[in-house]
Amino acid sequence: MTAFSVPHFSHVRSASGTATGSSSRGRCAGSFKVRRILREKRACPKCGDGLVVAPVGDKVIERGLPGAGMLAQVLVDKYQDHLPLNRQAGRYERLGYEIPRSTLSDWVHAATDLLEPLWKVNREAALVADVLQADGTHLKVLDREHPNNVKRGSLWCFVGDGKYVHFEYAPNESREGPLSLLRAREGPLVVDADTKLDSLFTAEDAKAYEVGCWMHGRRRFVEALKGGELMAAYPLDLIRRMYAVEELAKGLGPDEVHALRQLHTRPVMDVLWKWMAEKGPELRPSYPLAQAIGYAAKNRVALTRFLDDGRLPIDNGASERAIRAVAVGRKNYLFAGSDAGGKRAAIAYSMLGSCALVGVNPWAYLKDVFEKLARGWPKGKIFDLLPADWAEDHPEHLLPKKDLPTPTDDAEEEPEPTPAEAD
Repeated sequence: MTAFSVPHFSHVRSASGTATGSSSRGRCAGSFKVRRILREKRACPKCGDGLVVAPVGDKVIERGLPGAGMLAQVLVDKYQDHLPLNRQAGRYERLGYEIPRSTLSDWVHAATDLLEPLWKVNREAALVADVLQADGTHLKVLDREHPNNVKRGSLWCFVGDGKYVHFEYAPNESREGPLSLLRAREGPLVVDADTKLDSLFTAEDAKAYEVGCWMHGRRRFVEALKGGELMAAYPLDLIRRMYAVEELAKGLGPDEVHALRQLHTRPVMDVLWKWMAEKGPELRPSYPLAQAIGYAAKNRVALTRFLDDGRLPIDNGASERAIRAVAVGRKNYLFAGSDAGGKRAAIAYSMLGSCALVGVNPWAYLKDVFEKLARGWPKGKIFDLLPADWAEDHPEHLLPKKDLPTPTDDAEEEPEPTPAEAD
């Protein structure tokens, strides 16, 4: 193999006297900044006593070393970039700074404690939203009283009005976790036919109504096609056309979206229901395609509700995308160290998920919020620190917008993780 190098021409001038050049990108090793705080001392020279020392400046953690930027980095690394604390400690060691994993864990505790009041008002904003989406996933938690020393808790995700992402931890997988928060719900609730939530729609005093998820409906037809049932290609093409209308609807108001769906989506859906009604009886119940048709037929009312209200999404994608952070993260840290650790994860995922939803740089957001909380932010203005509201005052920290992905064949949750580390 012949070795070669790319020449650098930045100092070569052409015959015309103009400069030509090239550029390259490199990475400098991360660094720490130590802030030295000088506190003035004063004493009365006449009486000889009464020494007065200037107070310590605002610190994010009382008697703690990390600044707001450092705490923000640890949370972003762990809960958004899925880097467990032992790996973070190893990285800092390579940079010449020994920060034990236990110290990083203490910082995570302190940081999420600071964010808890904000997390609570974020919950309020999400749950009273006009359009609420909900989904849940499991989280393994260390439990010494359990026969296997590990139990399965759950993290429930709620997305309100496309602005607020709230995660709630439950120490088990029972239906009481989400029901305790949603019993008073009125109006639309976008879900994926989870039986744990059925009573919210079927109880005599129910005021919520179910809106279905076409990502889940589509997924079953994809499985049938992968299994060799070629007829599944036809309903998949119809569903693709429905999503094409949603692409056209981006940026439109609810009334315009409703009109667009009536004009383009409803006729396509009518054809889809007619096809399923004709083909369903011809298939054996055990066939994946028959099961896909059965799922759609069983949830027909919920799956068609988005046609009648331009505010409603076609699927539960927002909550599924938020939950993906949990699915990827637990492949790395495997389980929470306790129920308290599960709650801390819920707090961090809530604030970072909300940042992702509104397109805010999470590090810049957390750094600024930690600094403001350390200075004693007024409780009456706590809503101003929610990511959606904060973004309006800090447009310089908005990230470039990316088009949301349309449903794909690999939209399922991440597979079961392999053992790694508990934080």
